[in-house]
Amino acid sequence: GYAAPASMGESFSRSLSACFDPEGTADLVRRKRAQRSEINKYNQQLDQLEEAVSSGDGGRVQQLIREIQSHDSEIAAKINNFEKDLHEHRDWPAIESRRNDLWPKATAMRR
Repeated sequence: GYAAPASMGESFSRSLSACFDPEGTADLVRRKRAQRSEINKYNQQLDQLEEAVSSGDGGRVQQLIREIQSHDSEIAAKINNFEKDLHEHRDWPAIESRRNDLWPKATAMRR
């Protein structure tokens, strides 16, 4: 198929960048993979929290709230603006939205 000129140019630019700055490109790939891993972990935690809230399992809800808060702390402790970059990721608003919907229900279940 025919690729739009913008995506061809973008692809060429990435290829050129990889040739002239392989370390920088490898670093970028590592950062993107790390962000994806953390986003997946948050989604998994929110899935579990949603399930625990729905089933009324207060003990499990409390455990998951602690796990998510601990995950937040791990992210905040990472260097090189990792937290800022994660929050700027295109998938972050969906996580934030889910969390904002779930959090009041979850914290209300605390004993």
